[in-house]
Amino acid sequence: MRIRMQRAALVPLLSLLLASAAAATSLETDLFPFTGDDTSVHLLLEEEGGAIRFTVSVDEGLGDLQGVFFDVADDTLLAALQVSGVDVTGFETGGVVDLGGGANLHGGGSPCPCDVGVRLGSSGIGEDDLLTASFLLSHETEVLDLSIFFEEAIGVRVTSVGAFGSHREGSSKLGGTLPVPEPSTALLLGGATPDATVLVGHEGVLEAGGLRIGGRADGLG
Repeated sequence: MRIRMQRAALVPLLSLLLASAAAATSLETDLFPFTGDDTSVHLLLEEEGGAIRFTVSVDEGLGDLQGVFFDVADDTLLAALQVSGVDVTGFETGGVVDLGGGANLHGGGSPCPCDVGVRLGSSGIGEDDLLTASFLLSHETEVLDLSIFFEEAIGVRVTSVGAFGSHREGSSKLGGTLPVPEPSTALLLGGATPDATVLVGHEGVLEAGGLRIGGRADGLG
């Protein structure tokens, strides 16, 4: 898809694209083990009244969620962060890798130590068995938005992992990176005017007058 537009008009278009990512109200990603038994976890982060709602769900087989670990872009927020939710049984900030009771992300390939660790439920499935869990991350004085998580590390600890009908004797530690929301095609078309070339590639790369978003920048002069 090629649209002609003035080179000078690229600046407001690119600003619009970047602003669209910052204005996102939810982030989703899937995490996979860096060590342990096969499973996967789905993460949904949503803005909610100046706070961030985390929803974590075991997506493959069965597993008991034990903890969520993540980084934030602004370390000055850490001292006044707060976490609430019926599934929350512990909370730490600053270089967190072990929340006790087996809720840790030790091991090769771990994304931690992390800025924040949230303990979920109890050890084992005798008292609870959390296939899904939710908690709210807030700040004492600041409004939080999803931009503090863009391209930041995140990990999840899961125990009692196994297939349906099994003895569930496995365990897993999962990690990954939270994504930056991609601008929609509708937004790209809405911001374009005739007179130069804008190309949206199949990999979500915007090329405009030699400038690439989502890939290497070149051709600027």
